[in-house]
Amino acid sequence: MPGNEKEYIPLSVPCFEGNEKKYVNDALAQGWVSTGGAYITRLEEQLAAYLNVKKAAACQSGTAALHLALLECGVQPGDLVIVPTLTFIAAVNPVRYQYAEPVFMDCDESLCMDPVKLRGFCERECSLEDGRLVHTASGKTVKAVIVVHVFGNFADMEAIGCGGSIWSARHRGRHGGAGHVLYTGALCGQIRGHDRGFWRIFF
Repeated sequence: MPGNEKEYIPLSVPCFEGNEKKYVNDALAQGWVSTGGAYITRLEEQLAAYLNVKKAAACQSGTAALHLALLECGVQPGDLVIVPTLTFIAAVNPVRYQYAEPVFMDCDESLCMDPVKLRGFCERECSLEDGRLVHTASGKTVKAVIVVHVFGNFADMEAIGCGGSIWSARHRGRHGGAGHVLYTGALCGQIRGHDRGFWRIFF
């Protein structure tokens, strides 16, 4: 209706409150603006220390970090990877890079993956066979779950599996050892890990 214009609500708003300009200018002055430089090393070292892990590796994007994580998790062509219905395509593309198949899982009121429906899928539509979570109807292996924290809301990671209540890699739980839980968060492409066998993802 004329005169009743709706207020524009941006998807996200940049927040620069510290030394961002100083650091960018410093990187420009050093000539490191793409693949290396002191700030990348500092980021990796400080994240590893903060997260209490041996190493952290910066990636050029969250998509790249997820792709590497899927490789590390052993996702193969034909495997199934559970992803949320509400997300950005960048969280799903790496699944197809591996010629695996995304299984879209409903979200709850948080707009993140619904742990109740995920549990129902794992318990009623899958079975544990020789340490693998197998989708009964297709016979394909469910190799990973990619969880996305979206629009400032956090998925219930304890219920989804990082606490072991459904299933996750290197964790004890109902389907312990059957697959891998990856989760995407807020800031940048980043892989961290305690060892080669287990990674968690941030971007």
